[in-house]
Amino acid sequence: MIPTIITSSKGRLEHLKQSIESWLAFTPCKIVVVDYDCPDGTHSWVLRELSGSRRVDTIALKPGEHTFNKGRALNAGVRQCMNRFAFFFDADTRVTADFWPWIQVRLAPGFDHKMFLAEPSAEAVDLTGVLGIRLDHFAAVGGYDESMLGWGSEDLDLRLRLFVAWKPETVFMPAGLFSPIAHDDALRTRFYDEKDKLQSHQRNLQRLVNKLEASTGVGIADHLKDPLIQSLFSCARKP
Repeated sequence: MIPTIITSSKGRLEHLKQSIESWLAFTPCKIVVVDYDCPDGTHSWVLRELSGSRRVDTIALKPGEHTFNKGRALNAGVRQCMNRFAFFFDADTRVTADFWPWIQVRLAPGFDHKMFLAEPSAEAVDLTGVLGIRLDHFAAVGGYDESMLGWGSEDLDLRLRLFVAWKPETVFMPAGLFSPIAHDDALRTRFYDEKDKLQSHQRNLQRLVNKLEASTGVGIADHLKDPLIQSLFSCARKP
């Protein structure tokens, strides 16, 4: 079973070039790139430079707004995906040569009920966007919440909804399987109205908590008794 890698780009083409190079070199995965009105011309670059690769597909979204909506971009990528299973990677997430050998033996048997996450650790703080999941599970919980605005927590929101709905086996991928590209917070918040990353993250985290409590009827303190949810929130508090 060969999954698809789904990613998005708005002003991140230079990082994406490095990441795609690693995905093509170290995995057999198909790749879907969503150009979210990217000022760097990501869509055109993919068509021009990777037209010979049948593994890379690209779509161009023109939302008519300056701000970036990561959830909307990745949901659009899923609609383009023909496979049953996908990995979501940020544009600055390279993989190492160890990635595919490690993943391959864990995708089968029984991949259908697995959720792949980067391990919650100090080394993986830039890998919170990494997620591998069956796409019918993704669709059943409504995908990414496109009303989650600004930087932060949209990834945690999705994986918590997946966990609550399906209780999948959670497989933590070692940070050494990845080589994230370092960059400053100004680049992270460049296409958001709120430029304070911490404030944006905390606002979205509170929205996530409110939604979780409303949908389950269980307070966040009780949810945090689950070791997995506790570990996810522990990682989320260090944006």
